[in-house]
Amino acid sequence: MPATRRFLPPVQWLTAFEAVARLGSVTAAAQELSLTQGAVSRQIQKLEDVTGAGHRARPMPQRSAAGCHRSPMQPLRCTPVPAAGF
Repeated sequence: MPATRRFLPPVQWLTAFEAVARLGSVTAAAQELSLTQGAVSRQIQKLEDVTGAGHRARPMPQRSAAGCHRSPMQPLRCTPVPAAGF
């Protein structure tokens, strides 16, 4: 039986998401990544499209409580959000 392939998103999409979550704004993330705001927004939108996450549910990406606990950046802006009910 052939193994099913899992889609892994490009690292650039994950980097954009992490920067926005850490810095709290698309503008700051775009400056840090040397990209335009539109490019960062598109990367996050593509990531949300492939993961099925609704990007309109909350204005900015935020870490969950589990993500805050495991993140090496915890001291930097870590406000956990409640788990989504799926």
